[in-house]
Amino acid sequence: MEYYFHSTPVPSDAYTAGLVAGIEAMEKRILEYRKEDKLPEDIIIEGEEIARERYLKFVIKGKEYQDGESYYTMYTNKELEIKVEQIDTVAKDLSGIAWKLVGNKITSDKDDPTILRLEVKKSNLPKSNNELLVLDGAGNKISKLKIQTYWGPEIMFDESSTFNGEYLFDHGYEFNPLVADHESFSIGPNNNTYYAPVLGILQGRQATIRVNVKHLKSEANKDPNFSVVIKPELPGKIQIDGQDSLVLNANTLGSIKTIIVQAIDEIDRGNLTSMKIIAYLPSTGEQVGMMEYYCAEREKKEVDLIFVKFSDEKVYPNYLVTSTLETFLEDQSMNQLFLDFDFIEWKHNSALTTTKVQKWNKQQILDSLNKEYFKGKNLINYGNNKNYYYVTNLVIKTSSSSNLGAFHYTGDPGGVQMKYQTTAHGETAEEAAAHEFGHWLGLPHTWGTSKNVRVIVNTTQGGTQDNFMDYKIRRKKWFKHQLLKHNHK
Repeated sequence: MEYYFHSTPVPSDAYTAGLVAGIEAMEKRILEYRKEDKLPEDIIIEGEEIARERYLKFVIKGKEYQDGESYYTMYTNKELEIKVEQIDTVAKDLSGIAWKLVGNKITSDKDDPTILRLEVKKSNLPKSNNELLVLDGAGNKISKLKIQTYWGPEIMFDESSTFNGEYLFDHGYEFNPLVADHESFSIGPNNNTYYAPVLGILQGRQATIRVNVKHLKSEANKDPNFSVVIKPELPGKIQIDGQDSLVLNANTLGSIKTIIVQAIDEIDRGNLTSMKIIAYLPSTGEQVGMMEYYCAEREKKEVDLIFVKFSDEKVYPNYLVTSTLETFLEDQSMNQLFLDFDFIEWKHNSALTTTKVQKWNKQQILDSLNKEYFKGKNLINYGNNKNYYYVTNLVIKTSSSSNLGAFHYTGDPGGVQMKYQTTAHGETAEEAAAHEFGHWLGLPHTWGTSKNVRVIVNTTQGGTQDNFMDYKIRRKKWFKHQLLKHNHK
């Protein structure tokens, strides 16, 4: 018989007893399924989560994580120590606990079962959300930690989009023969090789560097430990955005486009010594970006700039102005090699005619001008640190019917510049002079070799797109090996 009160049925004693028995049987069955790992973890017995919260906590790198919380980490292939500790004051025996990760039992520290040492790599943590369980001696699950894994970002550095030679920036690793010149390390899920570009800035100057962040995962925004630090290997040599080091969280890293590197002090005065500018994750110590950096005292170079007016000409060459050339080399060319060019301007009235000289080969032209200008004097004063360079209005066709811009023998003083004429590539007279001075410094064309440089960068003229020792391009850059291999004192 059933009794009613305010239209609500009241169960009989027999019904209540049967219901309780059914619940107890269901709880027993749930526990059996749990032991057999057949039951989803989100199905819980009333009160079990409360018991977990009061029972154990996880401790990683000194920080506590409660049952069911998430720990975020980048794949590092390094060992991570995870420890469990009791929360309540009533001591419990933890000697029999066991660990299970992603459904597989794993071994704890042999001397202390409350400590798990786990290598953070893909094979151990195959998912983005990896469940770590702590089991009691009977195999019951007593605590859980979610290990959220992600691959770290990759930070690439490049010259400013408005770069015009204001500093050295070399990513010559794009050319196979130059790969060995660049610092490198492995990065990412496939252990790809990261090659570091080379940056060189004169003391007191600065460079705007583009920052390209690749593979920045959403998990990084959820990771309270995530940050990236960009800092120099040696203190006091540079500042980055006005600071000794730059610290970026995930949001800032995702929005950053450029950084400004200010050269505060030379690394080792006149010695061409480099240091690294490193981007790394302080939470793991993993390196995610790099530049190799140079800042040295400039070496003086002196050039006698000799403007030649032949007997059939009325004016001296005016397409190349000494002060303009000096400024160009100072700000857009030789500054990258830490060289300081000083010019002494001379005028020479030649008895030769352009008509006659333009029929000669390069050696005849240089020998004749030397004989006439130096009048048989010994050229012993000229060498690695002093050069002479004739500026002329000569127009000479090459075998390919193009105009010869200038010539200079590699590693020796003495060169001749022809009359400047516009080219399809927009090369300036100053760029042509810088190219010839590169030959004086012992540097070959990028498709050739010299005593100083034994590597061929690219067999195709114009293949570098912007190097001073190439042809058919706008010249803006030097390579690292050109910085190190020229006849620098």
